[in-house]
Amino acid sequence: MAVDGAGNLFLADQGYDEQTDQYGYSLRKVSPDGLISTLAPIPFCCYGDMTADAAGTLFVVAGPSVWKIAPNGAQTRVAGNGNYGPPSGDGQLANRAQLNGPTALTLTAAGDLVIADNTGRNLRKVTADGIIRAVASIPGLQPALSGDGGPATGVHLQLAFSGSVAQSGLAADRAGNLYIAETAAHRVRKVSRSGTITTVAGTGAERCSSPSDCLPLGDGGPAARAFLYFPRSVAVDSAGNLFIADTANLRVRKVSPDGIITTVAGNGSAPAWPRAVALDGASATWVAIIPSHLMVDGEDNLYIAEAPYAGVLKVSREGTIHTAVPFRTGLPYSQNITASTVDRAGNLFIAGFMCDGDDYCSLTIRRLSPTGSMTTIATGNPLSREPGSNIGDGGPASKAQLGFVSALAVDLAGNVFLSDIFSQRVRKIDLAGIITTVGGNGMSGYSGDGGPATSATLDHPIALAVDGAANVYVSDFNQSVRVLRPVGQ
Repeated sequence: MAVDGAGNLFLADQGYDEQTDQYGYSLRKVSPDGLISTLAPIPFCCYGDMTADAAGTLFVVAGPSVWKIAPNGAQTRVAGNGNYGPPSGDGQLANRAQLNGPTALTLTAAGDLVIADNTGRNLRKVTADGIIRAVASIPGLQPALSGDGGPATGVHLQLAFSGSVAQSGLAADRAGNLYIAETAAHRVRKVSRSGTITTVAGTGAERCSSPSDCLPLGDGGPAARAFLYFPRSVAVDSAGNLFIADTANLRVRKVSPDGIITTVAGNGSAPAWPRAVALDGASATWVAIIPSHLMVDGEDNLYIAEAPYAGVLKVSREGTIHTAVPFRTGLPYSQNITASTVDRAGNLFIAGFMCDGDDYCSLTIRRLSPTGSMTTIATGNPLSREPGSNIGDGGPASKAQLGFVSALAVDLAGNVFLSDIFSQRVRKIDLAGIITTVGGNGMSGYSGDGGPATSATLDHPIALAVDGAANVYVSDFNQSVRVLRPVGQ
């Protein structure tokens, strides 16, 4: 929304078009006397911010561009060339420059238009002469690699990227170090107990510029010089080996304690559809996989969840692969597995949407024991959007409201933690099956550091990890990792 100097209110109204069978936005103007009018449509409007000046000129984000609507209705593209891509064009006319995902706008007292390019990771300013210039960050450069060796709270992370939620996994080792899959930066970072951040794997650059033009993986050499490609999940075994779901490289990589990286599963090709079942007993490096979630049990067996196939593979310490959960047949889930984890006893926890014959789907969390016994521990009811609604805290998890579970984690006591993107919360299911909220107040934002975790705001929590001291780590769309510490620590 935006308000001009005369008190006119501008807003974007989402509606459904029966003729096109699509949802879209309409720009509305509400005058001070309450009259509503509809402005002419703008392509790709209005998934970002808008602002207005004192004269009644409206500026709106529309896809990769910013448009100006004059009081007489005339429309002009004032920033962005209409194409998404790495930010470029500083010092040139703003409507010839390239933006990569503008989200927020504001006007300075001097009349300059400031644009927050979220995907491009920068702030840019358009002055009255129509020239665009950088205000913060430098377009075209990878941010903050120099943050290595410094405090983790001062580093610019690139965790989430548009269009995906199964990413930016977290893991904690027995020494209390935290590992972060920095998915959008193609690397894995380590945060020590003292709060110092370092890069442990990946150069920070994409491996492939095209399907036929890829750099060497770097296996057998230092992990920090190897190429990762959208790593989505991490796990650590008892010996300190770090496992990485190198998703776009179609492999699982291992970084040994001495910093050397190797491939332990996957041959670099995608599996056929439907998934072949003749896998058991083969070498894990011979098998085609698409790894999405990684887990390690108390015996140091590695589990690989393949979300698109709704199945789970198990790799022994000797490197042979077996089917832990049959693809599609073992779990009646629609679409894919949304989250998974394993406890030290080898119980496998899997979240996904289960549908009945009438195509009614509910989010379900199940536990698969080492003997093959399947138990449902939570079947979520649809999440209410009404503020203050009862989501089931304090009652059985089987009757609670759940939205979209993007991550699962288990502590040493056997409590299951889940991140629910849609409810903006981290929740816990205890051994008695009772569910409670342990982080987030249900509102989207970034606030509450240093206070009770249930009073803080999160922005779509996407990954979880629990360390040996029961600290819960959560990453979200704020491009940050926060820790929920037990009361008294």
